[in-house]
Amino acid sequence: MRQTTNILRTTTITAALISACGASVALAQGSGNQQTLHAVLRDFRPNHPDFAVSTPGSNAGNVGTTLDSSGKPMYTGGGSSVFASALDANGNPISPHLADETIVPLTDFVIHGGHVVPNDRFMASVQVLGAAIQNSGRDRRVTFEVEIGGKVIEPFGAMDDADGANVNDGRNPRSFDIPAVFNAGTPISITARSYWFETSNPSVHFERSSATDSDYVLVLRDGDSVPNIKGFQNQSTIVDFVEDYIDPDTKLVTLAPNDAIFLFEIGTSNLGASSADFQDLVLLVTLDTTTSASLSSVVSTPSSPCAPSGADSLATMGAANNGGVSSADNFSSWFRSSPTQNASGPDSLTLSESTPGVYGYSTSDFTPANMRLFGNDTGSTNRNFTYEFSGTFTASHCSGQFFQYAGGGDVWVFINGELVMDVGGGGDQRLDFDRLNLVDGEQYELSFFYAQRTSGPSPFALRTSVQFNTKPNAYGTFTAVMD
Repeated sequence: MRQTTNILRTTTITAALISACGASVALAQGSGNQQTLHAVLRDFRPNHPDFAVSTPGSNAGNVGTTLDSSGKPMYTGGGSSVFASALDANGNPISPHLADETIVPLTDFVIHGGHVVPNDRFMASVQVLGAAIQNSGRDRRVTFEVEIGGKVIEPFGAMDDADGANVNDGRNPRSFDIPAVFNAGTPISITARSYWFETSNPSVHFERSSATDSDYVLVLRDGDSVPNIKGFQNQSTIVDFVEDYIDPDTKLVTLAPNDAIFLFEIGTSNLGASSADFQDLVLLVTLDTTTSASLSSVVSTPSSPCAPSGADSLATMGAANNGGVSSADNFSSWFRSSPTQNASGPDSLTLSESTPGVYGYSTSDFTPANMRLFGNDTGSTNRNFTYEFSGTFTASHCSGQFFQYAGGGDVWVFINGELVMDVGGGGDQRLDFDRLNLVDGEQYELSFFYAQRTSGPSPFALRTSVQFNTKPNAYGTFTAVMD
């Protein structure tokens, strides 16, 4: 059953993992019924802007889907709150970006003023059908952004970047799929901007939002009439841009039931003037209730004959959530040893065999930094740290290989540099390796990144059927010696 909040599920799953893994697990090299993961521990002062923070809540989409050239996660921002986890066909929570379902057009939406408001959870894509705005034969640069429930998306570059994000460049049509799922009733609006002709640092000519300037934005759906307006100074008309969507007999708009067209006037403030031609920017917005995962070499069509059957369920995403990260630069210090940012040293995590072939570690409060590095923050506990390990493994089809985490800290897991688990703000996820594009018998590397940033107890549990080979000297120079 899908959870009402990830916090509730985390508590439940963590308790289950603690029971499965054993209440106490020794941090020492084990025998045949244990495996040790060599790790690096990095301790941060509570005054670091990203640590000792109020919990950002469950979130996803704030790190890149690949590791950078030095094998570290990259903070990209643009994430969203996670109200309900994506689930695989067996009901296990998975990373939102892995969920894979057949696209189903969303036809139940209303147009209210300049907003499009879907009546079901949805995905959205936007296509630039055309843009035409000029003065005295000179094209004005045009940029735009999409806002969905407070989340701002800039499909083709920052709206402030008149040159880099310009869509009035003769290269249309162009399309962008917005990589998130939104709740029913979340309004969609679009803001467009035109610029003056300065070569550098051009000033804004007009900016119009469909949310607040609805007189300057027309929204069309299937069956609407196409405004019969002549293009200013012999420019292309609305009809020129939307002719593929006009019925030749009725002359009405013929759109798919999940489409809407936005027509912008960003060339004049006088709607009675001949320059008010409403084809300065013409956009097509398409709504779907599901989408397929972005495919790459590992996160791709499964290669195992035992790949899970049945459809995934998409996550329910909420408003924009940056994960409580102050900047990409500050985030870059989380998993890099730096004498000015953190104190670091080696550590190890031993997983004990709880059932045949399944290894686990669990605790109600993960505190490997106690009495180490910078020392305890308060009393007997040292919080505000990150934890990282990488291990190689051999893919084995149909053997039930999996990796599972549940806890109160941020976790990102990558295989061969590709994101496979995204647990911002804490939560739980399970990854069954048969759903990935792994070659049977080939060796791969799993990289695990954890951050504990809260002031209170933080449960932590790992469970896996995979044997990893980690090396104690694989993390470079440390900034401190462990006590």
